[in-house]
Amino acid sequence: MLQPRSYPELMGKALMLEADPFIVMVDDDNPWVEGLFMVVVVGIAVGAAHLVGSLLATGFPYDVHKDPENVTYFQRALAKGLTVRRPGAAALDLANVAAGRLDGFWEVKLNPWDVAAGWLIITEAGGRVTGIEGEDYRLGNRYVVASNGLIHPQLLDMIHGK
Repeated sequence: MLQPRSYPELMGKALMLEADPFIVMVDDDNPWVEGLFMVVVVGIAVGAAHLVGSLLATGFPYDVHKDPENVTYFQRALAKGLTVRRPGAAALDLANVAAGRLDGFWEVKLNPWDVAAGWLIITEAGGRVTGIEGEDYRLGNRYVVASNGLIHPQLLDMIHGK
């Protein structure tokens, strides 16, 4: 009988077909993540329709002291009384948006391997992933904004101080 086997070297990676992610895997012992995410997502659980009342997440680059750009966005969220978590792993944050555990996520200075898997999972689940200006996300863009789709315009407005 076949036994389940983990392939840690594949976690957080995506197979690309032309410019679009095709197959992804995300796994972690994090209690927010139950098991292995693959592209078997039916759709994002209905989440918050308004930014106020939503649960958001962000992260900070290692050199945040040199370039505190995301601190500004974080301060804008706090000034609006928004609930923001900082779990610490972009791939898991994106998977949690797809699963409906988070309503939105943004981060700066990410690498393709941080975003590829989550981008596909959210897109397949019916959510939205863009760059920080609201443009369609493309692998290599170091700025990512992801949401359940319902709060996306409001999340972008908050980031831009509107």
